[in-house]
Amino acid sequence: MAELSHSGYPLTPEASPALIGVCDRYDSLDEVLRRMYDSEINFLISAFWDAGYLVALGDRANGFRGHAYVDNAREIAGWFTLHVEEFWPTSAFAAWVRRRELETQARSKKKRRK
Repeated sequence: MAELSHSGYPLTPEASPALIGVCDRYDSLDEVLRRMYDSEINFLISAFWDAGYLVALGDRANGFRGHAYVDNAREIAGWFTLHVEEFWPTSAFAAWVRRRELETQARSKKKRRK
């Protein structure tokens, strides 16, 4: 069994303003996990009481591309959203993220015009 390397992404909301922004936009962990699974992206979520959640992209058989420790479900969804797009830019998941970004920007422009 391959172990997680220590070269993953040690992100916490305090260390990454980008992660906080992503958490605000993608708070549906169920939707993020389903779309990752449908895109055939392997991932791991592990919990240890009082230590938060370990999230990782990849698997034990093929290795992990990145990992982090986060505190809650919104951060899990945010971290996966931020990093799946980085590692699998041509995946259906990344296309969904970009579509959501464009929709959010369009709504924001409409609000500013009013």
